[in-house]
Amino acid sequence: MKTTILGKEAKLGLAFLESVSKGEALSVADIFKKFESDTLFFVPKLMAYALRAGGNDVTNDEVFDWVDENGISHPDVITFANAFAKSMEVHIPKEEGKPKATRAKK
Repeated sequence: MKTTILGKEAKLGLAFLESVSKGEALSVADIFKKFESDTLFFVPKLMAYALRAGGNDVTNDEVFDWVDENGISHPDVITFANAFAKSMEVHIPKEEGKPKATRAKK
């Protein structure tokens, strides 16, 4: 999956996930958990990884500075966060074999 950040191509996919996983020492499931629990600080890092996966030479500090200047609610940040969440749906295994909740009959 591709998206645009700062007018540059950013890639989300297995190579991106591998870079994040190795760079942050997190499992894929933990990446998603950190995205949900530490959004403000983790999204700019994820954006930097995605930009590098897209072939761009950027540092985490450059992306943090850009987010500081433009805000976490900038359309590029929102678009990236939504694309990331959608891409994670493909890579996070669904819990199978768990019994489904049913209502008791009266």
